[in-house]
Amino acid sequence: MRPFVLLSSIVRQVSTIQLTLSWNYFVLLWLGRAAQEQITKPVIPQKTAQNNDVGDLYLRLLTRVSCTGALY
Repeated sequence: MRPFVLLSSIVRQVSTIQLTLSWNYFVLLWLGRAAQEQITKPVIPQKTAQNNDVGDLYLRLLTRVSCTGALY
């Protein structure tokens, strides 16, 4: 009886580890696709009354950095 309990405990731990790893893989895959969509999506400048002022340029730069995570 004791080896069976030990074996079932090991099987339960292995299946829990596999479930955790597959869940982490799914989340990383989803985040990677979301990041790829953000990188490939064109940045469309917003039409404002003063489209060339410093604040608008700063806002567009900040949006681009926050979407891609880096300057390019």
